[in-house]
Amino acid sequence: MPTGSTWCTRRKAAAARIAHPATSSCVAAHGSWVPERRATRGYESAFVRSTHQNPGVDTAAGWSRCLTLAWESFCARTTPVGAVVLAPDGTIVAEGRGRRFEPPIADRQLAHSRIAHAEINALAVLPPTRSYGDHVLLTTLEPCCMCLGAAIQSTITSLHYAAPDPYGGSAHLAIDTPQARRRPLSPYGPLHDERGAFAEQLHLVWLLDAAAPDAVLQPHRTVRPDAYAAAVRARSRLTDLRASHAPLPAAMDSRRT
Repeated sequence: MPTGSTWCTRRKAAAARIAHPATSSCVAAHGSWVPERRATRGYESAFVRSTHQNPGVDTAAGWSRCLTLAWESFCARTTPVGAVVLAPDGTIVAEGRGRRFEPPIADRQLAHSRIAHAEINALAVLPPTRSYGDHVLLTTLEPCCMCLGAAIQSTITSLHYAAPDPYGGSAHLAIDTPQARRRPLSPYGPLHDERGAFAEQLHLVWLLDAAAPDAVLQPHRTVRPDAYAAAVRARSRLTDLRASHAPLPAAMDSRRT
């Protein structure tokens, strides 16, 4: 029986070889930052270069919808993550948002469950009658290992995320199974613009509001100290905007004032 380390390893080099067969290093083209699996007390302490955009698909409308969904979740006081699946022409064909702390609902959306993640809710509405290797999954937060596996199971081969998650983020986890090797999943992220910054800020403010334990917050403070400090400063502003039912543009514009 193969061990867990045989099936699933955190060696970033393996992930790079799967996603980019032409190179054996962790350094890929296009140049955005993603966490390398060098651990200090159990979490990432360094970043390396990787791709951050797939040039083949227009993702602008998709990112706008993702952020709207994340803001809706934040205003509902649940995990503020939004996700969409894009067709090759950039059309949104499925969407979902975090609903972990919301009452159960219908319409094939998980809620009131530890696994009610945005990516799961988006992928769950894709019919099993075809493959989705030419589609793209966008999510506002680097997905966990469960959502990474769900993307592979859904035959998605391109994953984009807006903000890194030093605690649970697993976008660059190498899943070394025949199924995963058959349709390699290429991760792209994070975004180095206001969309990525806003997505990360929402997540951090939600963690602070939820009184997350230090084991959850410490990786963010260590790996992303500037982002963490910005979230602390923005906390009261974002909670006030949530209380006033402000729309997403107002929330994003507030970052510039």
